[in-house]
Formats: sequence, structure tokens, C-alpha cells
Amino acid sequence: MVRSSDAMQEAVKNFQSMNRLKPTGKINEETKKLMKRSRCGNRDPVSRIKSRSYGELLPYELHGSKWTNYKLTYRFKNFSQKMTKEGIIKIVKEAFGMWSQVTPLRFIESNDKKKRAHIDIQFSTRIHCCHEAPPDSAKFEGPGGVMAHTTYPEDGGEIHVDDDENWRLEYDPKDTNTMSFKYVMVHEIGHVLGLEHSHFVEGSIMAPYYYNTDVPPNFKLHETDIIAIQKLYGNQSIKLP
Repeated sequence: MVRSSDAMQEAVKNFQSMNRLKPTGKINEETKKLMKRSRCGNRDPVSRIKSRSYGELLPYELHGSKWTNYKLTYRFKNFSQKMTKEGIIKIVKEAFGMWSQVTPLRFIESNDKKKRAHIDIQFSTRIHCCHEAPPDSAKFEGPGGVMAHTTYPEDGGEIHVDDDENWRLEYDPKDTNTMSFKYVMVHEIGHVLGLEHSHFVEGSIMAPYYYNTDVPPNFKLHETDIIAIQKLYGNQSIKLP
């Protein structure tokens, strides 16, 4: 069924507000350019922005659930066909490390296939799950578009990565047709810890749209990302039992 012009305009306004564009409801060049970028499949917190006027958006959003255990295990359910197993293990450890550097959280890889880890990491293609995501992003659709999606702490902690994508372990400026696996993993780990998408603060790792042509080799968490995660878990000064 074709959406009415009013409904379409409202959807475009929501998209623009979410991404800190002027909410005109018209698909201008700036809006069109952003819509074409690859992104995360998790929902944008659109309902929370409707009561806020343009310019009054918080730069970050918390999902509302968090882990009560500060020592979390993660497990690989399988590995990618596009990257080496050793490279994936190294990059994922580094990605978790970026969040542990600014919080008291500690992450431990589990090799126990029988015991459920706090966080499961799975490479998948096409239709593969019944996930807390809108119908159009509960599946992967091949290269481009949605590259990964993740459940939040209250939903069990699963990171699903689209293995049809043109992955590189880290961004290579000479190969702009590939995506930095490390950048995407840092973003998805933010979700699995309880962060929603930020309102497209330039440089925020939790922005819904990924960078695939200008990821700095040694990129860091944005101040917005650090403030958000410390709202949930505090900083490194917290003493763990």
C-alpha cells in the first residue's frame, strides 16, 4: 500500500530530526545523500524525538536496559568467510577494549560452546533471525544498506553481522569499496551495552550511519559516546568486587 503524502512527509521529518537535519519533510540533496549511506539495522529512537523541537535533541539516547554484571563474556558462534579467524578475534578484542578503557566493564572471550555467554557474535546472511528490529531490517539484503544489528542487554545480547558485505578488518583509504569491520563492531558493542543511536553527532560512533570512506586509522570514541556509556556504568574509578 502506498503511503499518503502526509505520512511520507512525517517520516522524512522524523528522519531529518533524528539526524540533525532541518526537518522540512522534503527529500533535499543533504537528506538524499545520508539516506544512501550504509547503516546499522537497529531502530532509531524516533518516538522520543517527536516531543522535542529542532535543536533541543539530546546528543545521545539510552535504551533503558543495562548489564548488572561488570565482567561480561562474549562468544563467537561462527566466523566470517571474508576475513581470517585470527584477524576477527583480534579486532573484536580491540573493539571491546575501546569501551573498557572508559568504563569499569571487562570483557572475556569464552570458548565454551555449551554455556551461554553474555554476548554472542554471529555472521549471517539474508533472513536469519527474529530480531528486535523493524521488519525491513530484521534481515540482511546483501552488500550495502544494513550491515549489522544487535539486541540490547534485556534481550540477551546478540550481535549479528552481514557476511555478504565487503569487509576489511580495518579501513583502507586505498579501497573505498570496503567497510571497516572494527568501526562497525565498536558501534554494535555500544548497542549490546545499552546505547541507542545518537542523533548523528558528527564523529559519534553511535550515529546510525557508518563511515566507509573516511574512518581514521586510530579512531576513538566521541565525547558523546563516552558520556552516554558512563551514564550507564560509570567510569574507570569504580572499584569492582
